[in-house]
Amino acid sequence: MGKMAILMILGLSFAVGIYTYIITQRSVEATDNYSAYYAYTNARNIAHSAVNIALREIELHNDSPYEGTFGLGKFRVDTSNVGDSVSMESRSWYMDTSYVMYLLLQKYAKPFPEVESAVALNVEDVVFEVNGSGEIDGRDHDMDGNLLGPGLPGVTVPSASESTTVVNEATPPASIIGTPVKVRSSDNMPDPSQYVDEYILNADYSYNPGTYSSITWGSADDPVVVYCNGTPSQVKFTGNVQGWGVLVVRGKIWIGGNFVFRGLVIVYGDSEVAKDTLATGAGTPDILGAVVMAGAPGSKFEMKGNPKFAYSSDALGNARDMVKLRAYKVIRWWE
Repeated sequence: MGKMAILMILGLSFAVGIYTYIITQRSVEATDNYSAYYAYTNARNIAHSAVNIALREIELHNDSPYEGTFGLGKFRVDTSNVGDSVSMESRSWYMDTSYVMYLLLQKYAKPFPEVESAVALNVEDVVFEVNGSGEIDGRDHDMDGNLLGPGLPGVTVPSASESTTVVNEATPPASIIGTPVKVRSSDNMPDPSQYVDEYILNADYSYNPGTYSSITWGSADDPVVVYCNGTPSQVKFTGNVQGWGVLVVRGKIWIGGNFVFRGLVIVYGDSEVAKDTLATGAGTPDILGAVVMAGAPGSKFEMKGNPKFAYSSDALGNARDMVKLRAYKVIRWWE
């Protein structure tokens, strides 16, 4: 009887030991599984975040590969351009876990005004004044002002009445050149309100009312966005000013001297565009690309001195394709 009791106790102890071992082992396995899943999740999240970091580095014109740390992990993103697309390989490491993902992204420009002429005046009863030998040329030019060939009308306005105003005011020595007509009316004028918020948000330079001179905005290889808040008084540029990209003006702007901007100029609000070289002594302020103006009825477009507004598909294309105004669409994604 005593031996039987001892055997029963030993058997029970063994069973309890096995059960305890199984419980402990499952707990360890659960902990290991949780730890592995935790590491996997973090590695995956880092790889995803690294894609956004790489897109930002591309915007800043930094070269691939893009490497760095993210919390307790690290990442590396290699990119290559394939036509209008970007191929990406994003790798990440967290603890003892690595993760890799491959992407193909299509690059495309964000919404950009459909330009119908060298100057688009989306203003009812526009006040159009030309004093001097200014020129509006709708023929296509390169970014240096060299003539490429036929292009667009010189000026577009909302209706026939504004068209008559523009034609009557542009008397020699001022001139308007265009293809197939100098001035045309359109019921599909570009609306700057669809674009200005995006441009202002991405502005590289911002100006309040005042006078500014001797400025360079970007370059042909690095076009930028410039925002001028010309309210309640005007923003004035004199002397040597060079720029590439998109110039957005809310309110009033005055440009003179050796001002040259290559790209899209948007003036919106109760606006005045005044070009007067007499204020700076000499010079020929130019805009190569296109001007889009929209304002309350009776807003003024005024040209003085010897300015030139010339249509340039090159300058507009360069502005439209700038990196910071580019969006990406996922074509392929492998994980």
